[in-house]
Amino acid sequence: MDDVISVFVRPEGTLVGRVPTTMPVHLPLNNETEQMKPSLADLLRLLGIKPEEVMLAFVNGECATLATPLPQGCRVTLSPFICGG
Repeated sequence: MDDVISVFVRPEGTLVGRVPTTMPVHLPLNNETEQMKPSLADLLRLLGIKPEEVMLAFVNGECATLATPLPQGCRVTLSPFICGG
């Protein structure tokens, strides 16, 4: 699968159950030359998660933005907003 990258997603809180956690998610590369890595925004779009649902995201343990590129085999943690009293 040279035209996709695989990432492993770890959802937290209310995102648990909406994201597959037992197998990698496969994302297509962004252009015809297969050189541009997909971003965190691309992953959220594929998973059907709105960016405003995610308070914090980490890629391989580093804080990430929507523009963060996702390398092959990376681990992505998605944390929703938490409320309580």
